[in-house]
Amino acid sequence: MSLIHTLTTWNHKTTANTETPVASTRLSLVKGEVMSVKIVPHQARVHVLTGHAWISYEHEDYFLSYGEEITLPPSKFDAIITALYDKPLMFELLPSRA
Repeated sequence: MSLIHTLTTWNHKTTANTETPVASTRLSLVKGEVMSVKIVPHQARVHVLTGHAWISYEHEDYFLSYGEEITLPPSKFDAIITALYDKPLMFELLPSRA
């Protein structure tokens, strides 16, 4: 199963927008960077590998530390992912478990 995530990353200097079909994607952010992720067409998991994440999705806020993950259902809203604190955030976007 592959998912398509539309990723938008921005900070005070850079804007990027990419649409990529993926089975899994490993991404990283540093403090001050924010990423917008569109989850289509199936639910997806966000698994934190290092650092701390603040995820805003469907009017809810989630705070995850390394080793934790959350499953996000498909939505018309993007998931907004932010790195917290000074340690870089590395995380994976994975398809949901069957």
